[in-house]
Amino acid sequence: MIKSIISALGFFHRGFLIMAGFALCMLFCACVLMLPVSQNGGAHLSFLDVLFTAVSVISVTGLSYIDIEKEFSLFGQIFIMIMSEIGGLGIVTAMAVWGISTGKRIQLRERLLIKDSFNLQTPSGVVWLVKRIVTTTLWIECISSILLSIYFVPQYGWKGIYLGCWYSVASFCNTGFDILGAEGGVAGLMSHPYPLIIIYLTSLLGGVGFLVINDVIDKRSWWNFQLNTKIVITTGLFLTVVSTVAFLCLEGENPASMAALSWPDKVVNALFMASSSRMSGFSMVDMTALKPATLLLMIALMSVGTGPVSTGGGIRTTTLAVLYLSTASWLRGRHQVVVYHKRIPMQVLYKALNIFFIYSGFVFLTTFAMLVCNTGGFSFGQILFESVSAFSTVGLTAGVTAQLNTSCKIILMIAMFIGRVGIMTLSIVLGDRRKRNLQFPEENISIG
Repeated sequence: MIKSIISALGFFHRGFLIMAGFALCMLFCACVLMLPVSQNGGAHLSFLDVLFTAVSVISVTGLSYIDIEKEFSLFGQIFIMIMSEIGGLGIVTAMAVWGISTGKRIQLRERLLIKDSFNLQTPSGVVWLVKRIVTTTLWIECISSILLSIYFVPQYGWKGIYLGCWYSVASFCNTGFDILGAEGGVAGLMSHPYPLIIIYLTSLLGGVGFLVINDVIDKRSWWNFQLNTKIVITTGLFLTVVSTVAFLCLEGENPASMAALSWPDKVVNALFMASSSRMSGFSMVDMTALKPATLLLMIALMSVGTGPVSTGGGIRTTTLAVLYLSTASWLRGRHQVVVYHKRIPMQVLYKALNIFFIYSGFVFLTTFAMLVCNTGGFSFGQILFESVSAFSTVGLTAGVTAQLNTSCKIILMIAMFIGRVGIMTLSIVLGDRRKRNLQFPEENISIG
């Protein structure tokens, strides 16, 4: 049904079609979760609560104030897991997979749609890329599910297999939905490094991006990797090391977080927090117990997010790297940005700067709107944390989501929607694509 509706909108701009696909999928998910069969004890949740959860699922944010295990039936939980997979891969990718599996030939318009959804340069090879993405995803999630089941089965019996599948999908798709919560979920694994490392590695693979994974599988040599792959890996590694050390210094002796852990467990938990802040959004400790400096660091990490063409959000690690390299080159008086003996085109620099500016503008507008509508007396830091988490599709919360009024929840849903659709897709929709050959006279202005 959804595919037919989206196909009927084919005369619209491709960017609008992508946004419509996500919106319709979110609405469909909410309608299914409203059914009595999806909820424990019949349909008793309000539509706003279910819609908020649906938007969080499809946008792979994981920002929710509903206890999924208690409020939703097994059918509803499995449906959420499936929709998280669709949201992580992307609506267009899911449609392409359906078309390929039914033997349907992928037309040029559909190839262009896939290109736009992945922010690729050309539609060449997109069908092969979709097949590779699905195959890689299934293999990673299958291996992760088996490894996690080894831990969960001795504790929960055969339910442990289901939990292994759930946390595998939640990790790779970076949704961060913790189905067990404080009773035995990620928050209860602080002294169990084995499952934490598996969840960390799974979310890492989902966060580096499909292009990087494919490049590593094909090339298998650092010297042959594409420049995009090298930048994603080095930037991600730098952020991980620096933020892990920072979390150790800030929270290592905090009695409310990691003070009671052994030194090896502190390292694993700090590493997990560093990863979760940029990718999966799994909450290890009570956010209200963290130091203000820790929360500020997490806001910065959430803003950066994951690699391009991944299941995460944020401005992306490549955007941060390009902005840093451009600034470093400018300070040194260089007119070109060179990294790994390759020159970055000026067009890429403009794109990175625009993405950063638009992202900052959306975060400002979201925070400003929530502060105006805020009736719960929450602090500026708490509102900013929720705004960045929603727009970066991370899903961490400062513990105020459930207490927000209706207006603030609607604002967060809009932020999650735009964050999942992506700034590049939004620019395709709003941009003027008409070719203009006019050349205007140039004049310098004072800067700084």
